[in-house]
Amino acid sequence: MNTCGLLQWLWFVLFLGSVSFANAQFTSRIDCLFPAGWDGKETKLIRKSIDQTLQIDTAIIVNRQATFTVTTTDLCSAYIWVEGNADDINFLIDSPKINIAFDPQASLPIVISGSPSSDIWRQQRDLLHQLNEAQEDWQPTFNSQVTSDDSLMSYVQHADSVREAYTNVVANLIENNPSLTSSWYLFATQYASFPYAQAHKLFGQLTTFKNYPSYQKLAADLLAKQPGKMAIDFTLPDLSEKPITLSKLTRKFILIDFSDAHLISCRQRHEKLKKIYKAYQPAGLEILTIYSVYGQQAPKELFQKEKLPWLVTIDDGVSVLTNYHIERTPDNVLLNEHKKVIAHDLSPDELATTLSELVKK
Repeated sequence: MNTCGLLQWLWFVLFLGSVSFANAQFTSRIDCLFPAGWDGKETKLIRKSIDQTLQIDTAIIVNRQATFTVTTTDLCSAYIWVEGNADDINFLIDSPKINIAFDPQASLPIVISGSPSSDIWRQQRDLLHQLNEAQEDWQPTFNSQVTSDDSLMSYVQHADSVREAYTNVVANLIENNPSLTSSWYLFATQYASFPYAQAHKLFGQLTTFKNYPSYQKLAADLLAKQPGKMAIDFTLPDLSEKPITLSKLTRKFILIDFSDAHLISCRQRHEKLKKIYKAYQPAGLEILTIYSVYGQQAPKELFQKEKLPWLVTIDDGVSVLTNYHIERTPDNVLLNEHKKVIAHDLSPDELATTLSELVKK
């Protein structure tokens, strides 16, 4: 689906949003069968919705059976815990009736019917768990080797490459199974980690899930980031407490750079932005960095240490980040002289390419 087609689809989805929300709520019955001799044991159903709300239901095994009935408004990942058993049973709550048979001594210990995505979900979950463990394994060694700014930047570059590899693995898992609910759960829970362009592309392949409230939420978020929309005006103080208002900036191109001074990845990006600013400032580029401090004491000395040659402001709240749908830093929005969005979440290389094309027009 191209950008124009996806934009039309987003509007259509939001127009039908009230109907979709009503259809999304469902009750699911999970019937569990356990080995003989497990009667009297406590078992729990632990489920986590896409918004990461955790809920726990408890039952006692009677005649080898335990039943859970849950009402949910969105897709949930879940697992069954049984007293005295080391292994949990992971699955997705994605249909009205799910049957789970579990016998750790059997050649096929777990059999799940009624949940079409649960088998693949366990495979996807295991793979991501292995990747997370791999990341955790190299970090202590790398931390011990960070002794200078050069080694620190090397650490950041390695960490960025690992995160990019992880994100690409998740994207591949989704693209390989776009019609399975496990893919929607992966996308919705990992959404903030995807660059805008990648999230936009993946979303266009997941229209099967338009009845989920989480789909409506992300559709609205992506629509708000579409190029061509007018940027929301704001006024923030610079490092000298002087107000800077977006609408009063008159340069041909304005990059709003959302940063956190404590993040090395933001500092590394600023080093790359300095080269871009030097090259395109004569052509009309202005950069406005917004340091988010989230109500804490602003560490101005830390901001000043970077010696950024462009406008720098401090946001001690979250309103600007919320209005621009910023869920992580570093992030950015490129505007034209009329304060219309040109692009969102550009890497330094993408920004340089975009500016090169724009100045030729």
